[in-house]
Amino acid sequence: MASSSHHAASREAAARRIIARHLGPAAAAAVDAIQPDSLVDPGNLSESESFRAYKSLLLASVSSSDSPVSGFRASFSAHTTPQPAPAIEKLKTASAPKLRRPNTDSAADLSKLQQYLNNLNLQISAHSPRTASVANVESPFYDRLVRESKDRENLIDKMRNEAALAPKDPFPKLTDEADRMASIVNEALNPRNRNSTIVSGFNVDLQPADIRTLSPGTWLNDEIINFYGQMIMERSKRSQKYPKIHYFNTFFYTTLLEHGYDRVRRWTKKFDLFALDLVIIPVHLGVHWCLSVIDFRNKRIEYFDAMKGNNPRLFALYREYLNAESLDKRKKPMDFSAWTDYCPKDIPGQLNGYDCGVFACMYAEYRSRDAAFDFSQKNMGYLRRRMVYEICTKTLHVVE
Repeated sequence: MASSSHHAASREAAARRIIARHLGPAAAAAVDAIQPDSLVDPGNLSESESFRAYKSLLLASVSSSDSPVSGFRASFSAHTTPQPAPAIEKLKTASAPKLRRPNTDSAADLSKLQQYLNNLNLQISAHSPRTASVANVESPFYDRLVRESKDRENLIDKMRNEAALAPKDPFPKLTDEADRMASIVNEALNPRNRNSTIVSGFNVDLQPADIRTLSPGTWLNDEIINFYGQMIMERSKRSQKYPKIHYFNTFFYTTLLEHGYDRVRRWTKKFDLFALDLVIIPVHLGVHWCLSVIDFRNKRIEYFDAMKGNNPRLFALYREYLNAESLDKRKKPMDFSAWTDYCPKDIPGQLNGYDCGVFACMYAEYRSRDAAFDFSQKNMGYLRRRMVYEICTKTLHVVE
């Protein structure tokens, strides 16, 4: 018996040294607050000293992943019946299923996520120091589990609400021909593809380097934004259900700003600007893309900035341009008596420093068909890949 007590004391001392070294003296002192009857399924532990040593080790396994702790638990486990600690270690390496916006497969997503959540709650119940009635024992791992559980519960509710309220998903997976579509996108973005033209159209040859500006975390260049704008304009020309639009390229705004009307006067020699419904103009502010629209139907100049900025100079500049254009083409000044400026802040906004070009393209695409903005920052990865596919096939892929 004395020998057993001696070994138990040695194990306890070893456990305390490990706890103190890896978790600090406060964690080692917390062992004294733990009582044998607080452990769920204490097994055949009969010696309080052995029990306390094991509980010290259990705290370590919950709060730390250092290998000395795991090694000590393995050597000590021979003295006890199996305890819940290994389950905690297993849970620490578990990961929740990846989430995506609800679509035709959302029921399967929710089922997987709910199963994970149920397992998570069972583990929390089994290993909670609060359930064990342990006073003043901190468990960062337990607190993280609780937060993770609540976050996922809230996310499940949100996903279910979105699925119920949105019978159509405006961001469908590129399915039906998924393999072919993914192959087109992946090949276009392949960094090894350096020497061939990816797609030609609108008197432009897009090179691999141009397409790769649609890779995640990359600024879009002029060629991509202009090509996409031309696609939007071509769609409008082919169908009477869309507004009549003209898309000025990315150089229009800077040319007008820096050189005045005379340098852009001939840009409208082949069409009547005032016979259009919308004029869409991308705006480059050095390191940031925005979008502007001249709406002749509603007599409004619009400015969309994903960073929610203002541009009063643009509104004055466009009034000067429209007046000069009216004097040149219609031989009369422009009547601005009913015109307004529109710079909304309740629009989808970016949360980083590189997606502004995608936002500008989406503002243009949605505005060109009078659609309400229903995209957000979380859709940017999908939209980048969709734009690659659309540009490579020269076909806009939208849900209406």
